[in-house]
Amino acid sequence: MNIESIIKIKQSNFNNWRIILENHLDYIYQNKKYSDNEFQKTFYETNQVLADIADCFYKYGNFRDKIDDSKCYLNYLGQNLILKSEKTKSDFYWGLEKNDFYLKYDIRFPLSLKSMDDDFWIDFLKLSKLGEFKFSENEIINSNEKKYFKKYTKSNLFQLMSNYFIHEIDSFNLEENEKYYSFGLGELTIKWSIKTDWKELIEKTSETFRILHKMNYKLWKIQDTKDKKTLANNS
Repeated sequence: MNIESIIKIKQSNFNNWRIILENHLDYIYQNKKYSDNEFQKTFYETNQVLADIADCFYKYGNFRDKIDDSKCYLNYLGQNLILKSEKTKSDFYWGLEKNDFYLKYDIRFPLSLKSMDDDFWIDFLKLSKLGEFKFSENEIINSNEKKYFKKYTKSNLFQLMSNYFIHEIDSFNLEENEKYYSFGLGELTIKWSIKTDWKELIEKTSETFRILHKMNYKLWKIQDTKDKKTLANNS
């Protein structure tokens, strides 16, 4: 479904979404006291706003995949939905943190990065045009190489690739089957102000999720093909 049609379906909810988010912010910043019942009402209503917007992702992406968004969690900074891909078993996080909406993807199957084509990296670079984009490493290796690269932080792409190569160097002497398929390479986070116009938010978050889902699928597909070949050879 095209994004204009999706926005037209959702636009009758915009005013109510804004009211719910104002209540959410009142709770996060403790601008007023909430009873337990009021807190639960605010939590579930905010979750529904997130689910309604996530529904735009699925309509826009038209994925050959089922996304389970039935799980969520709350912390002192906000709350989010966990969007789990049935096909790849990967998680994406869609939520609110302080004054921002965000989408987050913890990079899975990082050993597949060396098999990615230019289109993968073009999609990666598009993320910086869609919101406030940041790559953050999850697992820190203490090495001379790491100390050298750590000071170069202007480019998300450079940070991701330097982190990847440092992991590869660190495990250079290991057999392929001894390497971790999902070592802690890092995560991609894209943020938007909570004040962003609803139409713009739906457009940018829907395209961002489409790209993240596509990138994850490509990484998974390489690993899945390898696993099937290994299984066939061992049968």
